[in-house]
Amino acid sequence: MLHALFYKYVLLSNLESLRESLHQEMFKHDIKGTILLSDEGINGAFTAQDKNFHAFLDVLRSYEGFEDVEFKITPVTQHHFRKVRCAIRQEIVSLRQEGVSLEEKAPYVEPETLKEWLDNDDVIIVDARNDYESRVGRFKGAITPDIKVFRDWPKAVEQLKKFKDKKIVTYCTGGIRCEKASAYMKAQGFENVYQLHGGIVKYGQVVGDEHWEGKCFVFDTRLVADIDPKKESDHITECEYSGEPCSTYHNCSNVQCDKYFIATEKEAVKHHGKCPSCSAHRDTQSVKMPMNS
Repeated sequence: MLHALFYKYVLLSNLESLRESLHQEMFKHDIKGTILLSDEGINGAFTAQDKNFHAFLDVLRSYEGFEDVEFKITPVTQHHFRKVRCAIRQEIVSLRQEGVSLEEKAPYVEPETLKEWLDNDDVIIVDARNDYESRVGRFKGAITPDIKVFRDWPKAVEQLKKFKDKKIVTYCTGGIRCEKASAYMKAQGFENVYQLHGGIVKYGQVVGDEHWEGKCFVFDTRLVADIDPKKESDHITECEYSGEPCSTYHNCSNVQCDKYFIATEKEAVKHHGKCPSCSAHRDTQSVKMPMNS
């Protein structure tokens, strides 16, 4: 079984017809995952058995504009999505900033080159992901802004202006957020800024986990994964209940909370899938099981 992460910024039209066609193909090939469409492009992740997986890649590449989509492919042991979803959104990744042109995005830096820069301490590296993602894993020495959602990026850039004259590389999971993040930085006067091509996923596949610490947050049922396919990374966080080294995220089972928290499987079950705050209040509503249980 294989897992794919992909995106492409490309002008699209007839979105409803495209959505319906892709949705049917996902069912036809037993694909589980999410594909988002907007007039600015496509963003998706899915899992499938090998034969169906490659057949679906051929289908995707057959659509006009998707012929050269780059897929970041990882072997997995099971489906990591619970359902089939193909939806239309205003943006494939939401920044909500007028006047940001993707034609002004920063140039790519390949994983091997970034490693050389990091070897020589010759770059400032900035995490463009949400804070709960960087909490469990990040490049060593990276700046990790206080970002709850990607729409917070402009506030983060204000705090980065003291580094305006430095060489900066932005990174995210697969690269999609850095397209917009770097374009916004360029619009704000950052001239020596780059974006990691293919994101953390490609870096791990090409270079391994050198200069990396912890795990990588992923938007599927695993919630975290190792970036190097050949080895398991050490934890940089602890169970919020026991203090044991742990990187396992759970989604709080209290529907009024729904926050992510880190806990071992044992502690998550013991506390009925609730985060420490909700577990301390027994009258909270609990109707769903922990994401990773």
